[in-house]
Amino acid sequence: MAKYISKISIYFFNILLKKLLIAQKVMDEFKEKSISSHQKSFSEKWMPSLYLNKEPIHNLWKITKDDIDLSFYMIIVIFITWVLSLAGGSFLTILAYWDGPNYVFAARTLYNISNDNPWTREFQYQPSYFACHFPGFPLVIRFFSTIFFNCYWLGDLCAIVFCSLASLYAFRRLLIVYNAVVDPKWTAFLYIFIPIRFLIYRSVGASEPLFCFYCYMALICYKTDHLMMMLFALIGACITRIEGLSIVGTIGLCYLLKLDLFRAIFTAISFLATGLVFLMHKYRFGDIYAYFKFNMEGMRLIRFPPFYLILNDSKNFKELVNIYPTLYLHFVFLLGLIVVFHVSLPLAIFSTVYFLYNTLLNHIDRYRYALPGYTLTLLIGFDCLWSHPKFKNNFLIFAYFYIFIAILYCIGNICTNRSSDEFILEVLNPVKYPYKPSQQK
Repeated sequence: MAKYISKISIYFFNILLKKLLIAQKVMDEFKEKSISSHQKSFSEKWMPSLYLNKEPIHNLWKITKDDIDLSFYMIIVIFITWVLSLAGGSFLTILAYWDGPNYVFAARTLYNISNDNPWTREFQYQPSYFACHFPGFPLVIRFFSTIFFNCYWLGDLCAIVFCSLASLYAFRRLLIVYNAVVDPKWTAFLYIFIPIRFLIYRSVGASEPLFCFYCYMALICYKTDHLMMMLFALIGACITRIEGLSIVGTIGLCYLLKLDLFRAIFTAISFLATGLVFLMHKYRFGDIYAYFKFNMEGMRLIRFPPFYLILNDSKNFKELVNIYPTLYLHFVFLLGLIVVFHVSLPLAIFSTVYFLYNTLLNHIDRYRYALPGYTLTLLIGFDCLWSHPKFKNNFLIFAYFYIFIAILYCIGNICTNRSSDEFILEVLNPVKYPYKPSQQK
């Protein structure tokens, strides 16, 4: 029965694909007739980055020596970060860093979470709390854990390395396709270390590297006009983080600016992926709005007006410690963003969405939420600094200072923002490490 269903599904999918291709051809012809040459030349003159490259890039996806070299450096940095985590006094520190246990638990249970789960016991969170963690990254953990015979600690570590390398692979090609920097390999090398906050999240159980991979791939496929690959990347972004809506909106807006209605509508199909995630929440938690109820009603993650913390909490001197990093983040973000607008409009739109989104956040860890857009503005917007011959010639001086700061930063964050060993052991294997009421919280 399953065999026939599979054949029927493939048959209808092929028909749908053919119809889409025919519709695309018709819309392209209609667009050519309806848009005057004056309008088209005006659009291409003032927004050239919206259009396809005039010369095709050969062997874009081929893994080269540059990829191998950069991957080697990335793995070394990840391994060093893991070694530094031993300062926390445990081999489990990397696995225990928040929100790593959350993703592992979601992967192991597939969101079928009982009321007697560790989060409800420790933090009084309802099972619906896991609606905050979208299934993209847990599925990758589940995939690698299955390969290693349901060994979730090993599956988690493999997922960390895989997603980090995938984001690096996509980032270098993003720079090439958009001609965004002087030396893509050099900037991709800096991507391994900068920004320093991302240095941590490429080494622990976090969804940001996988999300960035999907976003970069979608932007690449937009520029190269690989529609189906772009759609899959957009869907991947939407099931990995709620912010996947930002990359769908970015690319949809780019098509609208080109007056390409068909591709804009085609891009909007990706929104269905987020809708399916909410339906999964309805099935697992009995509430299609579980994500919003925790983040908006409980955490009040989005607050108006922008920079709510600065405008409303500056009178409370206890909050000053959070104000200065917030100002610094947005000041640097804005400076880089101005330059990115002159380099590439699609990248600038994507980063602008993150800039505006970040100004509304009511969360202490703004740097983490800003990473997808902030990384682009920091590395592309300040490329005139990173690629300057004097900076390259004196890079070792910068590197020694940066490494010292990074070591202190990583140890301070990874070794403190984590669960207990008992907690992560129960998450990884509740049969071997069952909960004991007497154990310390």
